[in-house]
This record gives sequence, C-alpha cells and structure tokens, in this order.
Amino acid sequence: MSDATPHAGFGRPGLTAFARLDGLGLAVIGQRLEPGRVALACRVVEADGWCRRCGAEGLARDTVVRRLAHEPLGWRPTTLEVAKRRYQCRECGHVWRQDTSLAAEPRAKLSRRGQLMVKLIDSISSGVPKALTEIVTLGRTLKKRAADVLAYFDRPKAHPTDQPRRSTADSNTSAAAHSASAT
Repeated sequence: MSDATPHAGFGRPGLTAFARLDGLGLAVIGQRLEPGRVALACRVVEADGWCRRCGAEGLARDTVVRRLAHEPLGWRPTTLEVAKRRYQCRECGHVWRQDTSLAAEPRAKLSRRGQLMVKLIDSISSGVPKALTEIVTLGRTLKKRAADVLAYFDRPKAHPTDQPRRSTADSNTSAAAHSASAT
C-alpha cells in the first residue's frame, strides 16, 4: 500500500508545528499533560555558542529553564518550559545564555503567541459594537477568564529570611501606629 500523505497535503506529524513553535525558534522535546493544563518542554533550535564580546567559541556550562505562558492548546492553558544553554567564552570568560528573543521579549512571562492571545482578548473585550452581542459576550468572558485561558503561573513565595528588614525605628513607628488605630 502506498503512502498517500504527500498527495493529500499532509506534512510530518509534530508537536512543534501543532503548538506553532517553529516560528518562535523552539522545538518541543517533551510534554506533560495534567487535567487542567499542558506543559511543553522545549529547546532553542539555533545554537548560540559564539561570544558576543570577542567572537571566540564558548563552552556550554549548564542549562537554565525559562517558563513562558503560551496560547492554549485545546483550551488548556499551556506553559512552555524552555531549556536555555549557558555558555562561557574560552578566551575572555564572558557568560551568556542562548538567545530566545524569537520566542519572547526579555524577562517576559508570555510567549509571542501568548501576547497575540492577550491582544485578541483585549480587542474583542472593548470597542465592539453592541449589535454584535455574541462577540461582546465572548470578549467579556475571555477577559474575565484570561488567567485561566493563558497559563499564568504564580511566582514562588519568598522565604521569610529573604524579606528586607525594617530598622527598629520603623518597627516602633509602625507598632505605635497600629496600637493607636486599635484604640
């Protein structure tokens, strides 16, 4: 039996293309399906092993993971866990991470596709003519449930010893203010 795939217009199956990550410079290397969400382990496709300061080749040191909220897959909030290699220059000692600017802005929590989803939600949640009641309702619902649709994640709680310490003068002032308001 011959393969009808090329004639029918189908390509190779792949989660990278399905999740629309190929345009973001990422490739899926694993997945974790949970009842209410999806996490995709990704790697950066392009190697970035040349020093930005002196141009010498870098040595891979380790890998760090960057978490990004992505557009939902099948209405499941989706998180990308992007493994970024860290390199150190053999010549000058400069350290850098793989470039992920195709996937997201620096220090952003949303992938570029996630940002498009936010723009879509914003555009249909305001400024839509009232005659389009279904669109208005959809926009209101998506706006209300945006945190559920996009896989926003909580930051880990800081350890109590990591909190900045107040001076004793600040402590006495706030304690006096508290006792005065309690009376």
